[in-house]
Amino acid sequence: DAASRFPDIRTVTGPVQQPTLEIPESVLGRLYDLFSTTNLTDNLWHPMGLNLPGTGGPIELTPPTPHESSIFYRTGVSLAP
Repeated sequence: DAASRFPDIRTVTGPVQQPTLEIPESVLGRLYDLFSTTNLTDNLWHPMGLNLPGTGGPIELTPPTPHESSIFYRTGVSLAP
């Protein structure tokens, strides 16, 4: 299902400690979240719990709290209940 793919990030704006990541095209009936890790080699990603509903258009994901160290983000999508 093409609508179930991981969303692409178009732009990243805002301060380094708390960036906003824009997904250019969301899908209705899906929930979008950010996952974070400080170490890419251990492959432990932590959900941020945003669970923003898709709108059929662009959406912005912003981590709920700022961070002070190096951090990596990836997006995730799931079916809405």
